[in-house]
Amino acid sequence: TSHINRIEQLLGGTLFIRSSKGLTATPLGTSVYQHSKEMMRHWSAFDRKIKALAGADEGEIRVLCGAVIEQNILPNTIIEFLKDSPNINFDVNVLNVDKMLPVLHDGNADVAIGVFNDTHHFDVEQIKIPGQNVGFFVKPSHPLVDKVNDPKSFGEFRLGYPGISRDIKQAIIEMGFTTERALASDSYLLLKNTAIHCDLVVAGPEFIFKEELKSRQLVKLAFENPPLWAPSILIAKAAKHSPLILRFIDCLKQEMDAITRGV
Repeated sequence: TSHINRIEQLLGGTLFIRSSKGLTATPLGTSVYQHSKEMMRHWSAFDRKIKALAGADEGEIRVLCGAVIEQNILPNTIIEFLKDSPNINFDVNVLNVDKMLPVLHDGNADVAIGVFNDTHHFDVEQIKIPGQNVGFFVKPSHPLVDKVNDPKSFGEFRLGYPGISRDIKQAIIEMGFTTERALASDSYLLLKNTAIHCDLVVAGPEFIFKEELKSRQLVKLAFENPPLWAPSILIAKAAKHSPLILRFIDCLKQEMDAITRGV
């Protein structure tokens, strides 16, 4: 409270209306907050750019991604990166793709990885990376194994999958499935284990199911023209010239390439 009072004295105005229910920002308070937030964003970008130009091998890389990337691609990517840059910190946040773009655009993250529908209205640089077809996986005794050529029957079976892009969701609808999720989870460990023991269809990139396919715990349904899982790397404007960020993206692309070639 004493800090707020000092700021109000310096500004010559009231930032908050005080009541028994707490504090409510005045128009001046709201304006000060918005301008302060913008100043902090510019300062953060300036500080990071100076460190990058100076070649300082220190600081933090702020990453936004979905569950598939976070669980299956980032671990080895970060491990490889830290071999050459052990003093770098990482701040990883798992978000839906629709929420990543505003955060990245506002300078509150450096890199976002996901399947993005439209980036034209955001000041970011986009790097496309090799994708994979989305597969649909079931236990070998699942009834759909014998009905794969009968699209009218697809609606009888509900799916399990994490948050997905609008394009992939539309493709699933066009195939005949309902997009109502019988199991909504960001954990493919949970999704796969459930599909092994129940009549659940799990959708996702094939590399996630490599071990289960090898052991025949799950099988892939042979659909024609499956939707494509094609992720992109988005780089914030303030981060695109940073040698650290570019090196991290190289590690990320190498890991993605190794995974897609290994399926």
